Amino acid sequence: MAVISASGYFDDSRTDGKVCTVAGLVGSPVQWEQFESRWTLVLDRHGVPYVHMKEMADPSGPFKKWLPPQEHRDEIKGFFSDIAIILNECRFSAFGATVRIRDLQRFNAERGLELDPYALGVYGCMLHVRQNHPNTVIKLFFDRIEKVTSRLDKAQQYAEADGYYVGVTDSIQPIPLQRGFTFREVRPMQAADFLAWELRKHHIDQNEWWEIEDKPMTWDERFKHYQEWSWNKFGALLPPPRKSLNALLERIRLEGIVWDYRALTIAHNARGAIWSIDRHCS
Repeated sequence: MAVISASGYFDDSRTDGKVCTVAGLVGSPVQWEQFESRWTLVLDRHGVPYVHMKEMADPSGPFKKWLPPQEHRDEIKGFFSDIAIILNECRFSAFGATVRIRDLQRFNAERGLELDPYALGVYGCMLHVRQNHPNTVIKLFFDRIEKVTSRLDKAQQYAEADGYYVGVTDSIQPIPLQRGFTFREVRPMQAADFLAWELRKHHIDQNEWWEIEDKPMTWDERFKHYQEWSWNKFGALLPPPRKSLNALLERIRLEGIVWDYRALTIAHNARGAIWSIDRHCS
């Protein structure tokens, strides 16, 4: 009998019309036990009930004491720093996938497809989870969004139909958070929310490059183009991460993908243009 030896918690973060990011953390039962006790200490230390990035600017929410943010930079910085320290100490594996919405719309229109951005993000995360945990049975829990069950089912279909990366779903089970539970009660989901938010913000900071048309297609030339753009923009060969994201990734290695038009095209060709299968066929 297979024994579940790891679990992951994933959330999404969006910039309407631009990107959808799905990201989360995977760890063993011992790692999640360590997280629970330490996360409680951080919340108590800063006098907040939970972490939810969308509510940071809510004037009636639990973080209103830090508004306006320009007058509370040190307090907010300390809060984010403590979050990053906890996640670093727990040594989770981190995964993320960012879907560029207009690229996906173009890809779908040209090929008569209806790939879902959230499902595509989940599928991208599943690919990297399997590559980094090849011999582990893993349950991946996802925060509830509209039609989350059907979207997770689509992500599984994308994985099952993948003839290039075979067996992605053999020991990975994506599961929607049980009804009646939210990030408020499920604290690992708060960590996933923080990671997804940071990854999306970091990508948006680079949006100028991603929107450049006629970028080189080959990997080496494309990366060189990216470095040249970054040098002209930031004075560095790679765009500097946000301080909170940089602190988060100090000990955690992040694995992920950006689904732009090029990445979608490469995946489409590699999998023989098949994105779903008839599960009733023997």
